[in-house]
Amino acid sequence: MRKALMAMAAVSLAIPASMAVPTDGANARRHYEYREWRGRDGRMYCRKSNGTTGLIVGGVGGALVGRAIDTRGDR
Repeated sequence: MRKALMAMAAVSLAIPASMAVPTDGANARRHYEYREWRGRDGRMYCRKSNGTTGLIVGGVGGALVGRAIDTRGDR
């Protein structure tokens, strides 16, 4: 029984490692690019996901939860 459990544990660790195959260069580089285009007015526009929105929402949410938890104390 112990050997069977050890074998299953080894297989469960080996399968995800074998699934992580490297991609070709074009697909790997595409992940780091962001969309950039020139508008009708000649200005450059870009759409880059850098996490700013999540940072702001997380900060506001954390402040509200912290205030709800700590109802007593100095403010």
